[in-house]
Amino acid sequence: MAEYKYEAFLSRIEVIRGPSSDVHQEPSQWDVAIEEAGQFVLLTGVLRTHCDAGMGQALVHGALLPTTLDGSKADVEEARNSVAASGCIEAMYDLARRSVNMQAAVMDFSFDLATKAPKVSVDLKEPHEHSGPLVS
Repeated sequence: MAEYKYEAFLSRIEVIRGPSSDVHQEPSQWDVAIEEAGQFVLLTGVLRTHCDAGMGQALVHGALLPTTLDGSKADVEEARNSVAASGCIEAMYDLARRSVNMQAAVMDFSFDLATKAPKVSVDLKEPHEHSGPLVS
């Protein structure tokens, strides 16, 4: 079983002040997908939330990096069940939560989000149809 380290980074954030059209949905939704990218494993997380004052969403990414690179492809199932994956998912959620609340604070409101990441089912993304170089 390989050991992994991880990194998490914010890709996109949107916060809008005003009545939300998502009033019939859950106050917040956290989804995560995982995919193999050569020797690495990539995670993509989306946090969507709303309240009476506005709505927000954040797109975050995480990378699981094996501590030893031997040239073989990453085992997505092994990585998905690793301790590093759960740490990465927690870091991704924390980054998304803090980002949307920080942006909302600039607009004088906040979202009521749990400090700890909610339980999430990590969906396996299908490999991209185009796996060759983009330019030949």
